[in-house]
Amino acid sequence: MKRVRTLLLAVGLGGCGNTQTTTGAGDAAAPREIGVPGADLGTFDAGVTPCGDNEPGCQQQGFGPPATTFPLQSDPSPDPNESDNGVNRDPSGWLGLSDSQTSFDFLWLANTNDWGTGSVSKVDSKRVREVARYFTVTCFSDPGGSRAACDGMNGCCSRDDWVRFQHRTSGLPDGPHQAVNLTSNSPSRTAVDFNGDVWVANRAFGVQSSVTRIANDPSECTERNGAPGIQTSSDVNGDGLIDTDCNANGLPDDVADVQKTPCTNGKPQEFYGLDDECILFTTNTNEPDKWGRPLALTPSGVDIGPSDAWAGSYQDGRFFRIDATGQTVAMTSVPVIPGSGPYGAVVDASGIVWVTQLGAGLTWFDSGHPASVGQVRDASGFRVSGYGITLDRDQNVWTGGWGDGNAYRYTPDRSSGTANLSRGFWTVVTNPGGAAGATGNGRGIAADARSQNAYFAWMARDGNNQNPGFVVRIDASAIALPSGQDRTVDGSAMPGQKVDGTDTIGAGLDREQNVWGISYGGSVATRIEVDSAGNMTPPDLAGGGAGSGCPVGGGDRCALQLAGHPEPNPYTYSDFTGFGLRNFTSPKGFYSYVQKGCPGNDTQWARITWDADVPVGTTLTVRARSGKAPTPDNTWGDWTPPFSTSPAVLDAVSGPLSPNPADHLQVEFDFATTNFHTTPKLKGFTIDFICLNTIG
Repeated sequence: MKRVRTLLLAVGLGGCGNTQTTTGAGDAAAPREIGVPGADLGTFDAGVTPCGDNEPGCQQQGFGPPATTFPLQSDPSPDPNESDNGVNRDPSGWLGLSDSQTSFDFLWLANTNDWGTGSVSKVDSKRVREVARYFTVTCFSDPGGSRAACDGMNGCCSRDDWVRFQHRTSGLPDGPHQAVNLTSNSPSRTAVDFNGDVWVANRAFGVQSSVTRIANDPSECTERNGAPGIQTSSDVNGDGLIDTDCNANGLPDDVADVQKTPCTNGKPQEFYGLDDECILFTTNTNEPDKWGRPLALTPSGVDIGPSDAWAGSYQDGRFFRIDATGQTVAMTSVPVIPGSGPYGAVVDASGIVWVTQLGAGLTWFDSGHPASVGQVRDASGFRVSGYGITLDRDQNVWTGGWGDGNAYRYTPDRSSGTANLSRGFWTVVTNPGGAAGATGNGRGIAADARSQNAYFAWMARDGNNQNPGFVVRIDASAIALPSGQDRTVDGSAMPGQKVDGTDTIGAGLDREQNVWGISYGGSVATRIEVDSAGNMTPPDLAGGGAGSGCPVGGGDRCALQLAGHPEPNPYTYSDFTGFGLRNFTSPKGFYSYVQKGCPGNDTQWARITWDADVPVGTTLTVRARSGKAPTPDNTWGDWTPPFSTSPAVLDAVSGPLSPNPADHLQVEFDFATTNFHTTPKLKGFTIDFICLNTIG
């Protein structure tokens, strides 16, 4: 048998019209132009035979993305081979970071009391539907994982823990793994990374706190529970709510439970409990009975993908850095303000982790140099009372006011690195939304990126038994920064909007910058649509009431409890959409395309060539992976390292792509900037490949 390798050039994907180089808005620096697609592919292998001689078995086909303006998921008819986040087309048809890099289209809501264990709900923010639900721990973190008791190596063991970390830092063997706590985990904080995965912190009062990572994409999940295929939660019957007890036997579903007693509706189960294969790992944090509270993500060194988590403890101020594999890699401690403790955390663009303390002020540490820690000065003329925390576009730190309903903004002094960080100035916004009827404590808080010139902060006020919860709008960019002194602003005339449920704890922003209020009482999430000027539309509360799930015919309310099931009680007020991480910590976006290879033939992927402008202060890289058809149980190879210069050569000897040949190739362009007004621009790209034909 003889193999004839036929050289083919893929059709390019690019913008429309001219090919001039441009710079991002607000940056006068000249860009560098990288590569020009369409050059001769060259000879990759001696004996390559072109397809013009009608040799038997030779097929001439053109493959690659369509030669049109870049397709996006926001198009009326999205291309199923394409996925994107945080990018859009400019008037030339080129791709760049959008004004708001935003997040994926999901809310990740921690349900603190669900089944006495704790869960996290994945809610589609566009359709207002719960699409998955997961317990917040797993017994399958390690190769020997199972439902059996942990013996230090096999069974229901954690991926890592503080004791093992101490051993490693002392040069000792890691030692045995600790057991995973399976009840009363009381999750509260969630954080969404660049990969779309969620991290969730388990407070675990009186037992063992932990952090768990859950995959957003089923292709990232791992077969490990013994049942064929990937078992993971999904909304099988399409009612917009996950049934966690489909056989109505009073127990949360898992594989064995439903095999023994099938679902009463005759459909596949929607919840898999501890058997869910998208719950990637659980890592224990700190000593037992040290409550896990703050949680924030920081870039792990790759442009796009999993982040590292900083997980903090309430009583002693310890923070643990946990990498994307679940390994504890660093530890530090912040001061504990007397009578308080660390409650929430956010990471700024300089890598500073800001920590709010319950009913008190701020502390911080430098994630790049964790021994560098500090406590922010007290305000002059008022007392800071912290709860939730967020960051705005100008790198100010905001906290919701526990006990007083105020909102607090801290403007750090960044004039000398970390030396003066604690010497900045405070602004208090008193009683925001009071005239609209908002009452109660300030809880979760989030800042948007409404336009180039204006942005708002949105804070949950929890109300009380007589008054419903509210989300209030704080006109953040209109409040002048303090000039050498702390200041007070009356926020009572600022607008507020009532949401469903009581004890409204969380406020967050979705991809469209609509605002969500998350209420513990009634276990309900409410969407408030917001226009480009910040005006709120009262939510449609006609459907999705308590016990009835999410609205089938539309509406803005999603109740997370089915009649007869335990109330899950969402207790979420951290960055539960990833909006803050993507917009203010490290603005990034990606564009991905899955390309099918030659029909009936192995495909050897040769290289990726692209044309782009990359201004100073921005980066654009590409990576690729190959594998079988992109289905939930497919097998992808590892990602190649990122390429920053065109072309990315994949067909070299012992090249970076494996497997190669392969049926499919996924290409991902990753966009990033350190300048909030500048973006790289991708003009077009081609995928070059070779069809391997076997002939006699």
